Amino acid sequence: MHVFICENTPNGILTGVYDAWELKIQERCSHADIYLVSGQPDNYELFCDYHTVAPSAERRLFKPEFLNRIDEIMVFHPLKKPEKLFLR
Repeated sequence: MHVFICENTPNGILTGVYDAWELKIQERCSHADIYLVSGQPDNYELFCDYHTVAPSAERRLFKPEFLNRIDEIMVFHPLKKPEKLFLR
């Protein structure tokens, strides 16, 4: 499992998504093996690869015009089995 630790900013989160996608293509792993965390995690798990994502001025992936259009970032968590049964 790969965990990407990024800044809690739109540029930091989008850079984390970009780096995670790049790793997914290189290592041919599934979406279930990749997690994105904004800020330092409360606890670290064994057998996980942690990648710290730090956006820098040289590596600016997104133009300020694009980032200024983002109002809010919503985080979606996968549904658990009891929640899936409730939807039926």
